Amino acid sequence: MPRKQKELKVPCFSCTTMHKESELIEMSGQLICPSCGEGWVMLDQRDSYVEVDLLEALEELKREFESLVVPLTKENKMAKSKPAVKTISDKLVKVNENFTINMYDNGFMIEVGGRDNENEWKNAKIMVTTVDELVALVREATEMERDS
Repeated sequence: MPRKQKELKVPCFSCTTMHKESELIEMSGQLICPSCGEGWVMLDQRDSYVEVDLLEALEELKREFESLVVPLTKENKMAKSKPAVKTISDKLVKVNENFTINMYDNGFMIEVGGRDNENEWKNAKIMVTTVDELVALVREATEMERDS
């Protein structure tokens, strides 16, 4: 007497739920997954992929993803910390003929325009908390070479 072959469960292509062929619903000659209602493709009609091919394809996708994501995360970090500018000469080698002082509740800001050591136009904005610090910056600005 021939031995009955055990029916294997196979995953649905659409929802990946495991089903035996006997569990599938037949509608108009088409087998349907009872979990998601999508058409069923029999295991013997599915494309057979070698596991190595799938692993190679996965590695290629990972490399492509990393090439797209890694440069973005390195470039788009939060604002980078700049070295503190405590004196005008930390940023400028020549100053313009004028500067601006703003008074705030918690201190002062002096803004001085001029040129840096590469002869590029720059502005130095420096915050201080006391009048003495502000006067020292004004004195520095008046003693620096002027851009004419």
